[in-house]
Amino acid sequence: MRDQLSLLTKKYLNKPYYFLYNLRNEWRIKRQDIFKYKYNKDRYPGLFLQNDCAPFPDIESKVDRIIYCFWTGDNEMSENRKRGYQSLIENAGIEVVLITPKKLHEYILPDHPLHPAYENLSLVHKSDYLRCYFMHFYGGGYQDIKYNENNWIESFHKICNDEDKWILGYTELNGKGMGRGQGIIDKDLQYYYRYCVGTGGFICRSNTQFTSQWYLELLKRMDYYEKNLTKYPGDIKGRNKGYPIKLLQLLSQIWAPLCLKYNDKIIHDNSVLPNLTNYQ
Repeated sequence: MRDQLSLLTKKYLNKPYYFLYNLRNEWRIKRQDIFKYKYNKDRYPGLFLQNDCAPFPDIESKVDRIIYCFWTGDNEMSENRKRGYQSLIENAGIEVVLITPKKLHEYILPDHPLHPAYENLSLVHKSDYLRCYFMHFYGGGYQDIKYNENNWIESFHKICNDEDKWILGYTELNGKGMGRGQGIIDKDLQYYYRYCVGTGGFICRSNTQFTSQWYLELLKRMDYYEKNLTKYPGDIKGRNKGYPIKLLQLLSQIWAPLCLKYNDKIIHDNSVLPNLTNYQ
């Protein structure tokens, strides 16, 4: 361990301005390889991770060879969004399906309707909700509407050919902002962030323990916020006065802890990483 730290120190001796920042970041990466994460549900009292959710008996577990994107409002896409969407169509090598409000009803299952409070979500949180719904009930790929010139064919082969794996995604880029307000899991997410995969692009096997727990926890949170959502429905980004749900509460706060819990079911593959800058 001392030898590794010494090598990192020497690497930045000629760059004093970046020394502490880069040394800390590289050590965070190294220590995740040295001190392995092992899930222990007793470490997270009261957190939803303690629940084990079986797959739904009426839903097939599969990976559709489709990449889903969501545009949840009637507002027009920006030029950057249009370019991002077109880049995915041109480069992914996989069918891309854009789900809009006019098309959404075609995919909602009669036995599993949208939560009554769905219509009062912000447009951003509607996208968070739908990526959970589609990944649990249909499986396949998901990407934010952002530029991506990578081909996804081999990534789909990887997860389709390994039934023991449930999620394929790009390695989370850093621990900044991980967790937030859920107790000791926040510390573990910041420490072990490279065990997680990001939410901007991924492939998911439907109806696994991961997606079941993701979906059921989402519904619990929707129940909790339903009354206040009726009073204060969201705008595009949920920044209007009174809107009760913070940005990460319907997606990252559920997804990231589940990545830690089921880290042995994840394939890390940066081919599905979109461009995370200049996309709005």
